[in-house]
Amino acid sequence: MNSKTKLIVAVIIAIAIIVLSVFILSEMRNNGNGQNNGNNQNTSGKTVTLTIQGYRDDVVFEKNDTTHTLHNSYNSLDDGDTLILQGVILQITPYGYYPLFKQNVTGLSLGHAEWPIVIFVAGNVTGKYAVKDEVEITLHIKYYDIYQEYDNETWHIYGEFPAESILNGEYKLGAILVSPSQVRKISG
Repeated sequence: MNSKTKLIVAVIIAIAIIVLSVFILSEMRNNGNGQNNGNNQNTSGKTVTLTIQGYRDDVVFEKNDTTHTLHNSYNSLDDGDTLILQGVILQITPYGYYPLFKQNVTGLSLGHAEWPIVIFVAGNVTGKYAVKDEVEITLHIKYYDIYQEYDNETWHIYGEFPAESILNGEYKLGAILVSPSQVRKISG
C-alpha cells in the first residue's frame, strides 16, 4: 500500500471515529429514551388538551406552611409536555401595567365563576377577545426545583409547573403570563 492510500484510509478511519463518537455522546445525553440527564427534562413530550375543570382535577398541589415546601404535579402531564388549556372567557381585565410582570398585560379569566383561572397575556388583546369566547391557551410543562423567599421565609418549590408561571426564576402562585401567540380563539 502506497503512502497516498494509507493517508486516505487514515482519514476515513478518523472520520468514522468522529461520527461514532458524536453518535455515542448524543445517545448518552438522550439516554436512548428522550431524557436529558443534564437537567432531567423530557425532550419528547406529549400534547394534552384539558378543560379548566379537567386541569383542576388533574393537578396535585401540596403546600406545607410548617416545612415551607410547595409541590406541584399532574396526573396526566410530565416534564416536557405541552398543555392545551381550553376555557370560556368569563371576564377580561383591562389592559394595563402590572408590577408583578413589570409590563403591560391583559387578563383573561377562564372557567367557572366560582373558581376561574386567570391567564395574563402580554400586550393589549382586549379587542381580540370577548366574554363568552372559547379559547385555547398553550402552556409548557417543566420540572423546577427552586428555593425562593416569600413572607420572610425560604420556600422549597418543586415539581411540574407551567413554565409560564415561573417569572424571572421565581414561582408566582396564580400568575401565568403568555404571549399573544399562545392564545387561540376556538369559538365565540
